[in-house]
Amino acid sequence: MRLKVGDLVQVQPPAEIGVGRVSARVVGWVEGQSLLLTIPQLPLGRLRLCAGERMVVRAFTGRSAFAFSCTTLRGTARPSDYLYLSFPDRIDGVDVRSSPRFRLKAPARVTPAQATESVHATIDNIGSTGAMLVCETALGAVGEVMQIAFDVVLHDIPVSLALRAEIKTADRAADSGQYRHGVYFFEPSRNDQLVLAALVWFNMYENPGLSA
Repeated sequence: MRLKVGDLVQVQPPAEIGVGRVSARVVGWVEGQSLLLTIPQLPLGRLRLCAGERMVVRAFTGRSAFAFSCTTLRGTARPSDYLYLSFPDRIDGVDVRSSPRFRLKAPARVTPAQATESVHATIDNIGSTGAMLVCETALGAVGEVMQIAFDVVLHDIPVSLALRAEIKTADRAADSGQYRHGVYFFEPSRNDQLVLAALVWFNMYENPGLSA
């Protein structure tokens, strides 16, 4: 994976904990033995885990998305300030450099450039770097930057995203009269990159019939 100390990863604790995915940073590792992360912080304090609990860790390196399972070697009760995990036996990865697209058909709230109120649009398809928006009205011209907010569900966990996007293509479908805008996600945060990569992963491996 070529992870570095300080890189951001997403940790998915057991479902019964009920916190969804949380972010942590890589502190270090011992090849074949253990992986050390910072303990994710929640609104009510640190994430509490017991030794032996199984979880999934996901990482996005800029070109590829990775996921692996591991076990908590030590509980997160104080005085420990780190999350000690078993070293993964297997790491699955997918190359997302070409940004494959998947049918989403999800509602989105779009705020065009220079506008103060959002309008409703539909995300027809989406990839790790961009999406196709369909709307009853024009959202802007090529080169303009808009705000896009939408919700997705990954492994039964609701996730909300708010992204800046630049319009790369804009046309109007002759049959439906709807406006179509191809957009490129503009400087997404590291966490948003992880979520988008996870969305690509989910569709590629668990819902391949939705490929665009």
